[in-house]
Amino acid sequence: MMQHAVDDDPQVIPANPCTRIKLPKSRKRVVEPLPATAVLVLLNTITPRYRVAVALGVGLGLREGEAFGLTVPRVDFMRRKVQVLSQHSEDSSRQTSRLRHQRGRSRPTNGC
Repeated sequence: MMQHAVDDDPQVIPANPCTRIKLPKSRKRVVEPLPATAVLVLLNTITPRYRVAVALGVGLGLREGEAFGLTVPRVDFMRRKVQVLSQHSEDSSRQTSRLRHQRGRSRPTNGC
């Protein structure tokens, strides 16, 4: 981003001060999913209000904001597809379309 500022007007910012900054090395994390029995226990004990959000997270891999932003018109029950086009934001109670690309996900035939 800073390089674009330099490229746009070198008289304002003559050099990119970020070129000398070394970024920290990223660490690979191993994600271990919950066993199916633990997911079923969670679904049976969680507040019914949030049960669907947990099922969407487990079954489709949706993030919290994507699950809370999902609307019925974006669910194709016949083709078992979900379109994630927006997400719910905590800083406002409205849905935002911050996702830059569409992604369709198939709902699994087994499981939640």
